[in-house]
Amino acid sequence: MTTLQYLGISVIFIIDLLGDVNAEVNILTQREGQSVTLHTGLTGLHVDTIFWVFGPVIPNTSIVESQVIRGENITEFKGRFSDRLQLDRETGSLTIRNLTLNNSGVYQLDIFNTHKTSQRFNLTVYAPVPLPQVQKISEGDVLDSSSEKGSCSVVCSVENQIDRTLSWYRGEKRLNQTSSPDLSTNLSLSLEIKLKDKDIYSCVAANPVSNQTTKLNIETLCLQFVESGPNLTTIIVIVLTLFIGICCIWKKKDIKGCCVSTSGSPEEEDSVVQLRQTLSAAIPLDQTEYRPDLLGDVNAEVNILTQREGQSVTLHTGLTGLHVDKIFWFFGPVIPNTSIVMSQVIRGENITEFKGRFSDRLQLDRETGSLTIRNLTLNNSGVYQLNIFNTHKTSQRFNLTVYAPVPLPQVRKIPQGDFLDSSSEKGSCSVVCSVENQIYRTLSWYRGEKRLNQTSSPDLSTNLSLSLEIKLQDNDIYSCVAANPVSNQTTKLNIEMLCLQFVESGPNLTTIIVIVLVIVLTLFIGICCIWKKKDIKGCCVSTSGSPEEENCGVAYSVRPCISPSSPVKNENSLDCIPATVKTGCTF
Repeated sequence: MTTLQYLGISVIFIIDLLGDVNAEVNILTQREGQSVTLHTGLTGLHVDTIFWVFGPVIPNTSIVESQVIRGENITEFKGRFSDRLQLDRETGSLTIRNLTLNNSGVYQLDIFNTHKTSQRFNLTVYAPVPLPQVQKISEGDVLDSSSEKGSCSVVCSVENQIDRTLSWYRGEKRLNQTSSPDLSTNLSLSLEIKLKDKDIYSCVAANPVSNQTTKLNIETLCLQFVESGPNLTTIIVIVLTLFIGICCIWKKKDIKGCCVSTSGSPEEEDSVVQLRQTLSAAIPLDQTEYRPDLLGDVNAEVNILTQREGQSVTLHTGLTGLHVDKIFWFFGPVIPNTSIVMSQVIRGENITEFKGRFSDRLQLDRETGSLTIRNLTLNNSGVYQLNIFNTHKTSQRFNLTVYAPVPLPQVRKIPQGDFLDSSSEKGSCSVVCSVENQIYRTLSWYRGEKRLNQTSSPDLSTNLSLSLEIKLQDNDIYSCVAANPVSNQTTKLNIEMLCLQFVESGPNLTTIIVIVLVIVLTLFIGICCIWKKKDIKGCCVSTSGSPEEENCGVAYSVRPCISPSSPVKNENSLDCIPATVKTGCTF
């Protein structure tokens, strides 16, 4: 079933929680008792479902339901003015006959096939404007006695109604105008005129569909206040009245047209002077009838929900024990204009149909109207609209955001940050933490439980990254945390692994010993190779100059042993060089 679908809380950045409020609204006015047609501008409609919904402020009452059910066109008119409605199924247009003031309000058309098409009309019905009344203001008699002939003040009044105005005109020029939102009092507007003014004055009461005009008769209202000598007509009337009075007394009979008091002072029926009349109080109107709020269901509460991708969520209505004819769910990323669930009781049979690309993951609880969505994906984020129909419409809206699970953030060293603080005792090291960016994802550095900094970005095309500079001798625990509203991941910083190679300390003792031994051994082997021209395992020379014995016991690493009596050979001789020291050899 279709109804106003509005979006836009909210937003979260975003999301236009106003929904169909942004669509064009057709403003219509008409006079009470007339007919009006809400024209859709469509032709040749071949759709399954046409609904009209009405309300003085929020269109929540179904008045027309036209559906094609199993090949049969079933149209039902509802509500207190159903007998005055007529639907054109080829265009979807609705005609309302014999309008009353109660027909003012918001009308919503919803046409369903695969998607929903909506139109809205704001109709205001006005009562015909009555004729305004013009009277003299008694207190204004001869207001300007210093002028040549004086002046006169009059007041024009009319019963007040919505959008009704009251104006004074001199010829075609409007002199002043008034209106009032307080419908409990009449509209009134005063005017002061010169008694010798020859212009034509008129008082006009109007609303958007009708108007009424009363012309001012200066002579009738103000003639007696002209400051002039006795009028001849007045003298004749007085003489005739006296004469008739005397006749009535003397003849003691009733003369037609003669009404005389016992004192002889006559009273004329048609006096030129009109008595001042008090302004009648207007009948108070229903103060609840004000201009419809075109925002409709936008003023209703929006339920904000979040859930993790792959999980399930239930859009709880908070209702129980529902026994209604129709339950409809609509969905859209911004405007919920796509039907996803249609559940109706048709001729005693409950028919529920799931629609759309994720229809196989939907489940409806008809006792509560709640909707469950299983195995959520990111594409399930959006606005969901529930419409429950019986006699009136009940609506609820849900704004669901589905988030992907947060991946583990990666921490690495910044190469340019080596020895960033070479002047410090042990230097410093800079690291950077990064994670793939997604909507509402944040990245933060913590020292223990204290957050040091945080970043986020609406640009989802680039990763989030956040750097941190630390002292190499810092013993605190640092961690990088990536989070969204439904999950988070933490990576702890390993200072030794990332920054130990940059510690500014003296050479290691073990390293020094190894390097010295390698250098000494290399030099010794080199000298032996040059002097002996062959690879000898130890050198030991006898006193007779014979080559060293195999089991001498002296290694190259000590020294060759030489007999003191052996002559010195030349460089190329294989005999040992004479020496005065003999160590560890037996000759």
